This record gives sequence, structure tokens and C-alpha cells, in this order.
Amino acid sequence: MAGPALWAESRLLAVTADGGISTARVHDAAGTLIATGTLWGNFVDLPAPAPDCGALPEFPEPGVAPLDWIGGRVEDAGTRVVVPANPLIANKLGFVHGGVQACATDLAASAALSGQGADMDTASVRINYFRPVPLGCDTTFTADVVRAGRAVATTRVAGTSGGRVCVEATVTGRRRLP
Repeated sequence: MAGPALWAESRLLAVTADGGISTARVHDAAGTLIATGTLWGNFVDLPAPAPDCGALPEFPEPGVAPLDWIGGRVEDAGTRVVVPANPLIANKLGFVHGGVQACATDLAASAALSGQGADMDTASVRINYFRPVPLGCDTTFTADVVRAGRAVATTRVAGTSGGRVCVEATVTGRRRLP
């Protein structure tokens, strides 16, 4: 299933001995700016290679939600998303990929807002990755609605694994336009 054409550009702003910062913009085919982003990251020493997980399964049929495909679930009336231990979501270092964590954060925030009758489109996600998320146990993303107004809503999401907070995010939503 193909969507509209998008193009992205990124620019490295600074690099230090232990990390760097970059910025990005995403435009639609008409040239309209639809998203911006900033990434500040730290370089990490590589641990021992992750064990070979074997061949990946076939991609699911169209319409199968990614959370369903990896065996995840939504709990507590949508305020919690559980991502199971699954080699499909590993990064090259053998931990849960940051993009999977960002998606789970957004899912939890959106579900929590919908549960309060505030159907919003995500306008902003600010996420802090505090420690690597191991693949050996489930990771739970729990959302708390901070404020749900008529036009804007804010949630805070904590991702925990093995009893430790690994990621925290603030997700801002905007009222869906008709």
C-alpha cells in the first residue's frame, strides 16, 4: 500500500567526542513542511554481538497491526502498551530498537487520550532514552494524561523493563481536523 510521496532532509549540526546533534525536516510532494525533528545522541561502545536470531518471518498481510505482529497488547483501557521480548524488534546492539519504543510511546499516549474522549493526532513527541531496553523481558509503556483540552492534549509516558524506567516521553496531541 503506497502513501503520498514525502521527502526528508537532515543536517548535522555538531559532533563531539561523545555524541552529536542533527536536525531534520520532512516535506510533502507540494513542498509543504509537515514535520521537523532534532536528534541529540551519545556514542556508545559496542557490546558483544547479539546471538543470531535466525531467519525473520515473512511480513504480515496488509492490515495486520505491527503491535499484533510482534505479539504486543494494549491493557488497562488503553493506558498501557506491552511490547513482548521478541528478536524482531532488536537493534544491531541486541536491545529493543528506539523506533519501536517511540511507536509504543505514541500508541500508549493516543490510546490514553482516546479513552478520555480526546481523539487527537500526534503533534509532538519528546522522548528521552535513559538506558538500553533488554530483549529478555516485556517492556511496558504506561501513559498518564496530563491535560486534555478542546484543542491540545498532553500525556507523559514511561517505558519500564525489568522494573526499571528505560524511557520517558511527553506526547502532545492536536484535535483532529474535520
